[in-house]
Amino acid sequence: STGITRSNMLRAFPCTKLARLFRYKGRPPFKRSFLSRGMSSEVAMSAVPAQEEVTDWRTNLTGDDTWLLGERSPAWFTGPARPAMAGSMPFQDLTKVTRAELHEYFDNSWSLTETLFSGLQSEEAFMRPPYHDLRHPLIFYYGHPACFYVNKLRLAGLLDEGVDPYFESIFEVGVDEMRWDDLSKNHMSWPSVAQVHAYRAKVYEVVSGVIQNAEGFETLAVQLQDSPWWSVPMALEHERIHIETSSVLMRELPLEFVREPREWPALSTNQARWEKPTEGEHFRANPLIPMDRARVVLGKGTDEISYGWDNEFGSKTMDVPEFQASKMQISNGEFYEFVVAGGYRDPTLWSEDGWSWCCFRNVRKPTFWVEDGPKGLNQ
Repeated sequence: STGITRSNMLRAFPCTKLARLFRYKGRPPFKRSFLSRGMSSEVAMSAVPAQEEVTDWRTNLTGDDTWLLGERSPAWFTGPARPAMAGSMPFQDLTKVTRAELHEYFDNSWSLTETLFSGLQSEEAFMRPPYHDLRHPLIFYYGHPACFYVNKLRLAGLLDEGVDPYFESIFEVGVDEMRWDDLSKNHMSWPSVAQVHAYRAKVYEVVSGVIQNAEGFETLAVQLQDSPWWSVPMALEHERIHIETSSVLMRELPLEFVREPREWPALSTNQARWEKPTEGEHFRANPLIPMDRARVVLGKGTDEISYGWDNEFGSKTMDVPEFQASKMQISNGEFYEFVVAGGYRDPTLWSEDGWSWCCFRNVRKPTFWVEDGPKGLNQ
């Protein structure tokens, strides 16, 4: 089947995010990320309480979530005002960007996160661990990007003090680089949604002030990675990574916990009931494009004008054999063909680790596909 052939390009690897310890050439590592100035490390760290474990994640529920039901009020948006339509700005030329343009990109990133999370319905949607237990609940991802801004700006020397030492401890590190069967306990005590919402509002004002007023902005255009200001686009692109991470976790929630934000662009199709997808009617033809054998050079140069993560820099030459690639991204309609043709039952189409995950979870379709009838109907 056409679906199976194209599925050779699809693999079920858990998404991972490469973290980077921010350093600058010629200066020692900054070791006081959570320390108040003038305090010893022992005293400062002991002042931050450890995150407590709970026997049941439901103990995090406060019962005060009427403000999290239905469409969000304007007060939900802690930074820029609610956008008329959600959309992402393109990468910036860091050799030419102005403070105002950098702030606009910050506003856009912040607004995308808040628009995405406005789709969560009820407190439980934030606190319920994912079904696979491989990631934190979404309350972590609501607070983590804001925490990252604070911690990285402190490491870079653009910010002297944190906003909330406890929050900047529990929201600092996620649970990346885990195998599909490395299940976490995921029973931790988390602040309420209202508390994290208030924290985000404070962080927005702090980061906004740094972008508008902190010294040394001109060094970014000249020094790029060697400038302390490199930490700002780092935090911005990190937030955008988590827009994808969070959206995947939201797709795994039961439908009663999600609602389409009104700021999202309209879907090309919006069927009330299931209808068998047909090429040309529900999705476009997606031919495979032949690619000739070639020698390619991978990697970014240190003088690139856009932000890059540490693993993107350097140079590596590869001899790539001829192959075929689909013209467009795989659509739901095409992937439906793969599912119906038995793609989830054929180990030859999976990596060894991916097939082990498939068997462990007894997966037969994407998690966020909701069945409309008996399993054998494939609808």
